[in-house]
Amino acid sequence: MSRRAVVVVLSIVIVGLSAALWVTSRDTPHAAIDDDENAVVGVPYDYNLMTHCGVDFIRFDGRWWEAQPHLDDGNGNPPDGWDNGIQEGTLRLQSETALQFDATGDRELLFAEATITPTPQTAPK
Repeated sequence: MSRRAVVVVLSIVIVGLSAALWVTSRDTPHAAIDDDENAVVGVPYDYNLMTHCGVDFIRFDGRWWEAQPHLDDGNGNPPDGWDNGIQEGTLRLQSETALQFDATGDRELLFAEATITPTPQTAPK
């Protein structure tokens, strides 16, 4: 086999492996999701929950969700055991109107589909 043929074959193999790895990573159960994509009930999606100033509302699956209950320590911070700033975890639709956030250390938070679009005036203090 000529040197050129070897280079062509290796290039094809590398491109094929790269494509296979990309498809596999997109099919993992903890895939990220863009706001304009539709989430599937029961599938966990990686999510970085913003916890600074507590958690009232989040946007996921093209909709607003309201924490049930609102998450804070009474002073506008997340409770003990929650990261202050960003809490890494997963979101999973339990139904079309119920959403659950799970993080390591048995931390979870339920959300209901919001009946309002949150603004600084409507968000709880």
